[in-house]
Amino acid sequence: QTHTSFTLLNEAQLTAELQAVEAAFTTHSIAVPNHTAYPSGAYNDNVKTWTAAERQTGRTVVEPGYIIRKDDKFILKCSVCDTKTFAQIAALIDYAMSQKKALVILIHRLDEVGYMSSTVFEQVVDYAQTAGIDIITMSQLYALLD
Repeated sequence: QTHTSFTLLNEAQLTAELQAVEAAFTTHSIAVPNHTAYPSGAYNDNVKTWTAAERQTGRTVVEPGYIIRKDDKFILKCSVCDTKTFAQIAALIDYAMSQKKALVILIHRLDEVGYMSSTVFEQVVDYAQTAGIDIITMSQLYALLD
């Protein structure tokens, strides 16, 4: 909710943050989240334990963001692709395919200055679809990890 690093919070504060997110979702008639992304990718053992009490998974930023079934569900990786070129992202996709791994791509502000353009985003989607890759939601990916 506030994007404060969870590593700076105690258990009660972290729980309050997660519950505030749930309340915001409920207010807008959206199902409460089962998963969380750690603000700024920061976590520690306490954060993992406290998050596990409230969510099914936790996600952090690790380059590159490849995931395999045996990965710890509370430190799932993702690649921040805001400023990557199409060629850089295509290379990530190619490697993920060759290694039979999932690739989680994170984009913050589509079409804002300094971030990915809609054109590059569409190229990435087209490239993945042409390669026969299923583009799925995070919830769909989490279900595949079980």
